[in-house]
Amino acid sequence: MDTEKQTKVLDAALEVFLRFGFKKTTMGDIARKADMSRPSLYLVYPNKEEILRAVFIRKIEEFSSVAEKKLEKCSGLEAGISAVLDSWIMEPYKLIRTSPESEEILEFGPKFAPDLRDQMMEQIEAQLIGVIQTYSDAKSSTLATSGVTIETVARLIAVSTAEMKQLVRNEKELKQLLSATVKIHASFLGGRK
Repeated sequence: MDTEKQTKVLDAALEVFLRFGFKKTTMGDIARKADMSRPSLYLVYPNKEEILRAVFIRKIEEFSSVAEKKLEKCSGLEAGISAVLDSWIMEPYKLIRTSPESEEILEFGPKFAPDLRDQMMEQIEAQLIGVIQTYSDAKSSTLATSGVTIETVARLIAVSTAEMKQLVRNEKELKQLLSATVKIHASFLGGRK
């Protein structure tokens, strides 16, 4: 398949989904935005569900890549956890909140493709585990005596922050909650530079 056409469709689809939401978007809307005919669009993707799946996959890859680049530039436990959460929680939140249909997107997205949500959570957890292993002082931290594993802490951070996008009132509140999450967990983990 022509990757250039796929890219064109996915760029257009993201814009249209953000503008109209998933339910109101039609294949015709996507085709118009991609500057192609509907029959041409159907040759690239059979339906809008497959387009949305492809958009999600692409965004997961982008968020993961952004987090990795941020992690390369930071040092310390707090900075590392912040880099992961900023890439996976704050950036998607800001993108979704640009949409007049943000409520529908926040509600519909996780239900649409649970397998992709699981994949996303696994990637967040893996990045958090890497940060914790690199920067926590496991021997002198509460972690060492608590019986809680690094994997459990990473899962706790990922699960609790992923749901924040749906529950916060605004970006300021999300930033405050993410900052508190980072500080609490870094304190528990006994971060070092």
